[in-house]
Amino acid sequence: MKLAALNGSLRNGSINAALIEAIRRMGMFDVETVSTVLPPFTPDHADDAPSDVLAFRACLNAADAILIATPEYAMGIPGMLKNAIDWTVGSCEFAHKPTALITCTSSGEIAHPALLEVLRVLEARMTEDTALLLNHNRAKVRPNATFVTPEAEAAVRNVVEALRQLCTT
Repeated sequence: MKLAALNGSLRNGSINAALIEAIRRMGMFDVETVSTVLPPFTPDHADDAPSDVLAFRACLNAADAILIATPEYAMGIPGMLKNAIDWTVGSCEFAHKPTALITCTSSGEIAHPALLEVLRVLEARMTEDTALLLNHNRAKVRPNATFVTPEAEAAVRNVVEALRQLCTT
C-alpha cells in the first residue's frame, strides 16, 4: 500500500523527516514524502492550479493513505503545511481518505487539535487510533530515524498499524 507522507517542517534534518523515515523502515507502507512547498493558496486559482499543486494533488489521490508528521510553530499549524492543505479544500483529496496525524514537536497542545479539526472539516477518514501527539519529540525520536524509547516506537507503530487497518476496511 502506498502512503503519501507530508512533513510539516521545512528544516533540514527535522525530527519529523526522521519520523517519516522511521515509518518507512517499518515496512508497512510504500512511503512517498510529498513536498508541501507550494505557492500561496488563493481561491481565484483553485480550479486552474499551478502545476506543482496539481502534482501534489495527484500524489495524494494516488496514495492509499495520507500521513501528516508535523511540529507546532508559534503555537499553531506550520504555515506551509496549512497552505498545502488549503489547496485541497475544493478538490477533496482528503475526503474519505485514510489519514493519520502525528504531531511530533516539543509541545503540540495547540496545533494537534487544530489540525484534527481541519482534517475533520475536510472529511479525512480517521479514528482515535490514527492520531498521536508525540510531544517532547527529541526525547522520542532521534535524527537518525530511530526511537529513543520502546514506548515511543510502539506508539508510532500503533498509529501506522491502525492506518493500515483503516485502508482495508
